Amino acid sequence: MKFAYDHIALVLLAAGHSRRFGSLKLGEQLHGKMLVHHAASTLSAIGFASKIAVIGEDDWGLSGFGFSLVRTKSGTQSESLAAGIAAAQKSKPHAIMVALGDMPFVPITHYHKLAAAFDGRCVASSDGETPMPPAIFGPDHFEALCCVQGDKGARSILQNAPVVIASAGDLADIDTLEQLAAANQRWDEA
Repeated sequence: MKFAYDHIALVLLAAGHSRRFGSLKLGEQLHGKMLVHHAASTLSAIGFASKIAVIGEDDWGLSGFGFSLVRTKSGTQSESLAAGIAAAQKSKPHAIMVALGDMPFVPITHYHKLAAAFDGRCVASSDGETPMPPAIFGPDHFEALCCVQGDKGARSILQNAPVVIASAGDLADIDTLEQLAAANQRWDEA
């Protein structure tokens, strides 16, 4: 069974405290724009049923990309995920895609492949080793996603999910200053 994007809600997680980075990384510059704006720009080009961005201290200007904002205080991945899923369910979607604001290299074609592979239950991205976001969850998982604990997010749900393998480097996330420098260098060399 294939789902059109107009039946899929999007949750973009953009509320983390960036402890490993040392400052709020999503506002750092990557190739001339804020790190989080790379994911937001790509995702805003897709006609989701609704677009929710879960934010913490800063809204990063995400409403300008068509996102409704949900603020969370703790910034743990699980609390952010639960807040986003709860907000997304208000539009009564058939599925919810979860994406991360610190993954700037995921191309729109990968999101299309996820939507095409979604079977109504769950599909994750993979680097060839680990299932991870972006991922799409069917309604059977909504309650569990609202109950996850700690900073592991949906990892337990994704462990046995079918996966769509991404091209090398597409699922890179930025967690340290060194990774940001490497990402800027990657862009300069492209």
